[in-house]
Amino acid sequence: MTEPPSKRLKQRSLTEFAFTSGSKLKIQVQAAKFSKKQDIPVITISDNQSEDKEQSTDDKMAAHESTGKKLDAKEDCKEDSELLNMYKNVNATIDTKSSQPGQSDMSSIVGRKRLNSDILSTPPNTSSGVSESTTDKSNSKTNSNEKGTDETQSYGMSPDLFSDSEQFAEDSQEQEDVIYIPPSEHTEALGLPIKELKTTLTCSLKLPPLNASSSHTVLFRVPYSFGFYKLRPYPDHWTDKWDNDHVRMPCSRENEYPVHGQVRQRWDLIEKALKGDLGNPFKLEHAILSYNTRYSNKWDFYALERVFSEFCYERREKFFKTTVKKMAMLALRLPNICTQPIPMLKKGKTHSITLSQLQISCLLANAFFCTFPRRNAHGRNSEYSSYPDINFNSLFAGHSSRKVEKLKCILAYFTRVTDCEPDGTVTFTRQALQHLPDWAESRTQLTKLHVATDKKIEDDGEGMLQVDFANKFIGGGALSRGLVQEEIRFMICPEMIVSRLFTEVLEKNECLIMTGCERYSNYTGYSDSFSWSSDHIDQTERDEWGRRRTEVVAIDAMVIRNYSDQFKAWCVKREMDKAYCGFYNPHIPASSRSAVCTGNWGCGAFGGEKQLKALIQLMAAAEAGRDVCYFTFHDVELQKELFEIHSFLKEDKNHCIGGILKIISQYYINVCQNCRGHPEISLFEYIRMVVEENMSNKGELSEQGSFDYKANTP
Repeated sequence: MTEPPSKRLKQRSLTEFAFTSGSKLKIQVQAAKFSKKQDIPVITISDNQSEDKEQSTDDKMAAHESTGKKLDAKEDCKEDSELLNMYKNVNATIDTKSSQPGQSDMSSIVGRKRLNSDILSTPPNTSSGVSESTTDKSNSKTNSNEKGTDETQSYGMSPDLFSDSEQFAEDSQEQEDVIYIPPSEHTEALGLPIKELKTTLTCSLKLPPLNASSSHTVLFRVPYSFGFYKLRPYPDHWTDKWDNDHVRMPCSRENEYPVHGQVRQRWDLIEKALKGDLGNPFKLEHAILSYNTRYSNKWDFYALERVFSEFCYERREKFFKTTVKKMAMLALRLPNICTQPIPMLKKGKTHSITLSQLQISCLLANAFFCTFPRRNAHGRNSEYSSYPDINFNSLFAGHSSRKVEKLKCILAYFTRVTDCEPDGTVTFTRQALQHLPDWAESRTQLTKLHVATDKKIEDDGEGMLQVDFANKFIGGGALSRGLVQEEIRFMICPEMIVSRLFTEVLEKNECLIMTGCERYSNYTGYSDSFSWSSDHIDQTERDEWGRRRTEVVAIDAMVIRNYSDQFKAWCVKREMDKAYCGFYNPHIPASSRSAVCTGNWGCGAFGGEKQLKALIQLMAAAEAGRDVCYFTFHDVELQKELFEIHSFLKEDKNHCIGGILKIISQYYINVCQNCRGHPEISLFEYIRMVVEENMSNKGELSEQGSFDYKANTP
């Protein structure tokens, strides 16, 4: 019989699982809770039907940890005798089952001991959903700091990494957005019918054969047209560039690693580990840590272990007998699949990278196995402090159920691409605009609008320019606990994650455009209620370059600390510039530009005012020559207000962008400037009032309401 954990495992929060074949019984051994007198682990046994009725021991432990409370010792002692009997019965069952032929070796996980108790760390104490997420990221970043930064340093709140426009660290809108409950009755869409909006399916121009240029790197042989040529890596043989302008590849001969006092080629260590036995979660962990030894006492894999514990026996067996081996072989094909140095998309420079979907899957397989060098250190002076994470170690760590569901999306993707290699292409474009509109002088009028409450951008915005409510570190908390709009999109379209490998933090006049990313998963819920539901078969047609006609633009909003500040002219200009940068395409005539499909951008954790942000996007889209499809995420009141103010401003051709901006400035001066909190009169109400009164003293309006974006600029 398996021996109970020894005293040296005390205070560890290791959760391990065992499954009995042909049974719904789930056995959960929690080694974090101990009596002061006896070293007896807490074991909870429940079948799947009663899981939703009774809070698991793991959840109780997380709750105690999050509030900083210790479990009552008397309650522990009271339960000890009963738990000991349960423990004996459980192990007796396991011993019997493990002897059966074909039984998964996962049963041996119960009572497993690790020689180094520090290999897994205790999850951070938290007091709320916001701080827990940020702390989770902070601990992960700090623990992975190669320069030995103080463990109390918070990566999420580091002033050098995140300016005052990115208060909430990498988790994009990690401070929970308001989750609206869908109305019981269907709400009709307002404005132009969605079918009448321009899309790439109806108005796009035929693309010429794909070729590389000084501003466009193509990682396969060109010229290329989908259906006429076979995708082949270019050049034919591996070429390496180990410098600050290109991705430092795991297979580079410059990638060295100290082992027992000797310097070894790290790729040799990776090859040896990934060609070895990866037959269960702990062997997989051991393989990853074998070439990341400096983190063996810092990284943990709780979330990864929990995913496999939730898989059925057949799915778990398939993964460890087939899928993980294919993933390892895919990762090791890196020098044969990605033969050309990959440039970094750096600040201040417009550049595009086009990769095959196979190349992306190879790069993501390496990210899964945490092979990318120098990407685990995030000290203030580290080389990649201005880039997002790419290795998956932070996604594997911790007890968050969010990470479990996110990993289900990731594993579903790898199952698909290893069973059948994808044959399309994807383009990532960093667009930096140096010449922006003079907004105060703009005479452009608003374009057409469709506004609905019960639709989703990724489901109903087909063929439109879809907006990613981004963090300036692209992907936000995709590889940690973040799970709102941006992170969800990155999970259901995992090819977007590769952008984190080469995209530097976005500046105020920059965006990232992702064209062709395929969707692999369906989901339900949002944030804590998010759940992977099934595979998604993407039927979106491809363009002449082999890309799905799905175009997503990542634009990051400002973080608003003081409600009234966002109405200042310089704040409005910053958001107008950012939205315009994302919506404008200088290579396509206005008549062929698809509509923008967007929603409440920057209105969750970032503190933006919905009416203002909606109006900013309407004006920026109009200046960029696009109509707007706006989804309010079940906010029926906003749908009505936005439709009415849009119709009101469209009635008179004199209502142009410059004039609307002057009224917004006047709203700040007359209503918001001396107001604490939210004013009684809304922006839309003020606009309607000013226009209807027609301002008999126009000189006064011009003087008080001029759009001076330099005023009060920090």
